[in-house]
Amino acid sequence: MTIRDISKHLKQLTLGDYRLSIAEGLAMKQSFDVSYLTSYGVKNKQNRILPFRSTSEYDYNKGLAMHFNIKHFDLITFASYNSLDYNGSSIQQTGYHRTEKELSHKDSITQTLYGANLNYSNKGFSLGLTAFAYHFSDSITPNISSYPYMQHYFQGKNNNIISLNSSYVIKNFIVFAEVAKSQNNAFACILGTQYTFDYKSSVSLCYRNYDEKYQNFFANAIGIHDDNQNERGLYLDYSHRLNNKLTIYLGADLFYFPFKSYRVDTAVYGQKAKLQLNYIPNKRNKWDFYARLNNRQYNFTLNNGQKEPKDNVITQAHLRFQHFFTDNFSLNLRSGYSRSFTYKDNSNYGMYFYGETIFKTPFLPLHLNLRYTYFHTTDYNNHFNCYEYSLPLTYSSASLSGQGHRFYALLTYKLQTLQLSVKYSITRFHHTTEISSSNDKIYSNNTQYLSAQIYWEF
Repeated sequence: MTIRDISKHLKQLTLGDYRLSIAEGLAMKQSFDVSYLTSYGVKNKQNRILPFRSTSEYDYNKGLAMHFNIKHFDLITFASYNSLDYNGSSIQQTGYHRTEKELSHKDSITQTLYGANLNYSNKGFSLGLTAFAYHFSDSITPNISSYPYMQHYFQGKNNNIISLNSSYVIKNFIVFAEVAKSQNNAFACILGTQYTFDYKSSVSLCYRNYDEKYQNFFANAIGIHDDNQNERGLYLDYSHRLNNKLTIYLGADLFYFPFKSYRVDTAVYGQKAKLQLNYIPNKRNKWDFYARLNNRQYNFTLNNGQKEPKDNVITQAHLRFQHFFTDNFSLNLRSGYSRSFTYKDNSNYGMYFYGETIFKTPFLPLHLNLRYTYFHTTDYNNHFNCYEYSLPLTYSSASLSGQGHRFYALLTYKLQTLQLSVKYSITRFHHTTEISSSNDKIYSNNTQYLSAQIYWEF
């Protein structure tokens, strides 16, 4: 439950499930964002309390959050008591409870969270202080013996975070920064700037330095690692609107892991880059093209039996065409190609193609989406994640790996404040009789999903 503008000073009260987004995310960020390699820039949005819409089974708070405002000061206070699935070494994020073992992990520990964010804003200048603590009912113990790169992961029951953030806006120029400290006195910091000129072009530059010992369950700032630790990086992007029809975007990220990380036993470097073109020749047609490169070094076994980090380069290119026959009927066509270049192997690749129709009936409040996809990838490195339309307030992305076909249909009926949505999807794989492994194994060559939602605004 969320109530806004309750009084002159109480701007929002949320009771129940909610998420928080504060500063640049080094202290607290639970909101969903697309990759930072986009034309939206790297500056995080303003501090927010977001009602949780059950879009996942993880990363949300259960309790009370309030937003107060007194002139130039904004205060967000929050408290949460939530049950989590814990298997003895890590927090489970799937929400599945299908077997006796998974059921034994259900709500096996609790997490208590409390804290506040105080922010001062005046004439383009902003200064914020965030402090919170969280406690687990049982000790978190990462499996360091099996995964040495987890050596500096959080261990124990208690942790607290303090962060200081600031930003300054003058005309079309903004500079921002945040520095955060975890209970073990390890730091993480981020410093960036964005500049927009002539209302057509923008440039972003951002530097980050996350100590390998920085520990924060709620950190989600820009970076390669989800936990914002053991990483340094320099990010630069440029976007320019050439005219009303064509826009170009260029982005690059250079990163460095000073301590051992996933699948590598020493410090390594890496790069990410992206080129995107958006062309709208008229109201009926739209073209989108983007290409990206990702190089993250992993251990490979050499001819002499020794392990050494080597480049693992993955390149992808996507092209999409959208045509609006009428205001109620459109066609989307999209294709992609991928190629990977790793130590001793340059032969793996992937490709996909889909066609999608979106139809709105002119006399009834019905929307119908139909999409067919063909895909073929030789390994998981070359898999594709394709966004799909889904139920309201939810996010859906199909992971395409292997060889096969996928179809989905989404039907939506909206009548005033009531909306009913139903989605059906099926993915059929070639040359296999089993899909996935362990508890996710399916003894078939296809997967099918059916979901429905009633959405009522009141």
